[in-house]
Amino acid sequence: MFEPLKPAGLGFSKLSNWPTVDDCQRMLAGKEITNAAGLPLRFVSQSARTGKPEDKYEARIYLQGEVQVRNENWHDLFNVLVWLTFPKSKAALNRRHFLAASESGEKDEKNRGPVQDALTLFDEGG
Repeated sequence: MFEPLKPAGLGFSKLSNWPTVDDCQRMLAGKEITNAAGLPLRFVSQSARTGKPEDKYEARIYLQGEVQVRNENWHDLFNVLVWLTFPKSKAALNRRHFLAASESGEKDEKNRGPVQDALTLFDEGG
């Protein structure tokens, strides 16, 4: 199940500690990974929520190319590995997430609509 992620994961194999956000960012060096809007992808530390629509998780990826990563978090580390392995798929899913939120006018990240729920299930469990 994890075999496709192995090449990306090997980039972290020489680390003696959990990969930092900077380590994740270094994995992008030399790769031309962009979001669906054509912006270069960057891994950044998760910041406090502002409540602004443009600062939501999916919006930041689509509008700024910033994938927020939490320290020592398995979910986020696997997300990094999947972005490194399947960048076009992740970019397409992110674009659809962003458009679904924009079309519905969703104000609260905790109350996603059915399209975003389906996209999340596919993305995280597919």
